[in-house]
Parts: sequence; structure tokens; C-alpha cells
Amino acid sequence: MSGIVGTSHSKSKVIGRSLDTAKAWINFNGTTVDGTADLTGVRASYNISSLVDRGTGIYTVNFSSSLFAEAKYVGVVNACAEGATASNRSAHFEPGSSSWAYLNTWQDTSGNLIDCPVVLAAFFGD
Repeated sequence: MSGIVGTSHSKSKVIGRSLDTAKAWINFNGTTVDGTADLTGVRASYNISSLVDRGTGIYTVNFSSSLFAEAKYVGVVNACAEGATASNRSAHFEPGSSSWAYLNTWQDTSGNLIDCPVVLAAFFGD
């Protein structure tokens, strides 16, 4: 006996469930985002209405609507430099409300906030 019970290879049981599917995601270049509430610098996104540069390494992501019941959702964020220098970068996420979130990016070695050319984020919750 394999010890595996009740497995299924059907993806139809998973796709579309609200808690395990990203409600919003974004891929952007932090060096080209500006202070206006638009999609400047955004390579691709889903359920994102705008991205605002609040200063070096500080961004506000605005969702297309109030996607979440409360500001108790989860965000997964990654930041890096392009090419061979893609190390020593970190990112932080903080829910602001049900309709927007803060993202910060910094360099690990110095601890200074920096604008990273590759920032990726996905948001999950109910």
C-alpha cells in the first residue's frame, strides 16, 4: 500500500476556489514607476487598477475593486535586479485596506530602500 489516500489528478477540483487562487497579481519595473496613479512600469497584471511610486523602494498597489472582505489577505512579493546581479534584494508587503497594499523593496547588504527592476507580487484571501 502506498500510504496515499484520496488523491485526484483532476485540476477542476482546485481551479477557481477563492482561497487558493490569486485574486490579484503584478509584475513591474520599479525603476520606471512614477508618482501618478496609473500602470506606468507595469509589465503585466491582473485585478490591479494602478501602481504609485511613493518614494525610493516604496509603492502602493491599488486593486481594481475591493477584492478582499478585510485587510487580512496574504501577499507574496519578490524583488531582484536583472541579470547576473540578481541577488541581495528583498521585498516586504503590508495590507493597507481591502482595496490597496504597500510594497517595499531594499538591498540586503546595505538595508537601503531601492527601486528594483523586477518586482513580482501575488495576493490571496477572501
